[in-house]
Amino acid sequence: MIRTILVLLGLIMAPASLAAESFPVSTFDGYELKLTPVKSVNGFKQEQFLGSVQQPDTLLFKLHLPFEVQQLRFFVSNGQPVAKSERIAELIGHDVELFVDDLKRKKQLQALAAKQYKSHKALYKNGSIDINVWQQISQDYLDKEYAYKKLTHIDEVLEYGENKIFLVAPRDGYFITGEQGEMAFAMSADTYVQIDAPINSFVINDSLSHEQCQFSVQRIENNSNGLDSRVWAKLTSMDCQYDYFALLSMAKVEQANLYSVPAVAVALLNEGESIFVQRGTEIIAVEISTKAIESGQYIFSADDLRPRDQVVLWSVGAVKGVFMALGNN
Repeated sequence: MIRTILVLLGLIMAPASLAAESFPVSTFDGYELKLTPVKSVNGFKQEQFLGSVQQPDTLLFKLHLPFEVQQLRFFVSNGQPVAKSERIAELIGHDVELFVDDLKRKKQLQALAAKQYKSHKALYKNGSIDINVWQQISQDYLDKEYAYKKLTHIDEVLEYGENKIFLVAPRDGYFITGEQGEMAFAMSADTYVQIDAPINSFVINDSLSHEQCQFSVQRIENNSNGLDSRVWAKLTSMDCQYDYFALLSMAKVEQANLYSVPAVAVALLNEGESIFVQRGTEIIAVEISTKAIESGQYIFSADDLRPRDQVVLWSVGAVKGVFMALGNN
């Protein structure tokens, strides 16, 4: 009777932080505990997520044309793999032709300015021209060099032939079209899957699987609403291939060993969930991390379980009360 009163007082008055980690088995002689073995869980049905084969924006080569294209005649589809210098589309329109003419003119002006700069540099060094003339020639050369180079990065993805102008791939990758004619190339050789999931669903290096293929979480971007996150997982299996934009059902893979016990064996202790284990001559509180509750069984991971551990199945509330009430005595 006295023991029961102490337990009840402890449940009401003692904070969870006072709970002890273990007690001798003899402490519980007045209770019928009944023990059950911890069972390992195999083939646990993990949480499923929908993923899309894409790549993070930081791995995209985005292409912004400095002229208006009246018509684009594509030779490849959105998300299709392309090889370096492969023709992507024919560019049609008056502004395209004006750009090509402007590029040729700036190239000629740059060449003339470079020639003048080179010849006058020697004259300046031997004192044949004064500094003001030299500064003017130098600035003219720099201006024309800048004007030309601003356009050369676009010229690198253009090909001229058959009185036509073509857009070509800057390197191997996937061709991607976006809204309002935006274009980009996925340049990484790695395959990534984008998953939108509730925040804190993943941490870096978490694993996912699709059928026999494995993925590893590389990046997590929290959305502005504070509730969701965008997760990027990289394909790590060698013999798996997927089309760009393919939708995959992804299963989160648990790295820790999983176990199960009846739900009645789990107690709330120290603001977390625990089970009480008999180990030798002691009853020990073992903190668990619950993964799921299925058919009255808690499926969980735990860092401090051993193969021969027996879990307290009956009188769990009373055992919890002893841990909370007498833990600092």
